[in-house]
Amino acid sequence: MPNLSCNVTSCTNNKNNYCCISNIEVGGSGAVKPCDTCCESYAPQIGAQNATVHENRVVDIMCKATHCVYNEKQRCDAPQVDIKGSSACTCGETECQTFVCDINRK
Repeated sequence: MPNLSCNVTSCTNNKNNYCCISNIEVGGSGAVKPCDTCCESYAPQIGAQNATVHENRVVDIMCKATHCVYNEKQRCDAPQVDIKGSSACTCGETECQTFVCDINRK
């Protein structure tokens, strides 16, 4: 499983730039560049965060970005994944910065 770093601090699952859930899903089935992807597990913060929630540095990542070189049977096998979207208000405003396109992948 990849190490995950996430700067989407508006997400309720984010704590200290890590994810508080054990798995996420990256969308972007037809993606050819990072901005075509998104973190489908994004959930906007509502109220205060739970202080007892712990961040996960290693996360299982399901991936719909079929053209990404790190996609192995719908799972990410990159050693490090960076999710960006520091001012995101929706899932569509996030992206997987680790995405690398190989258009010939199916």
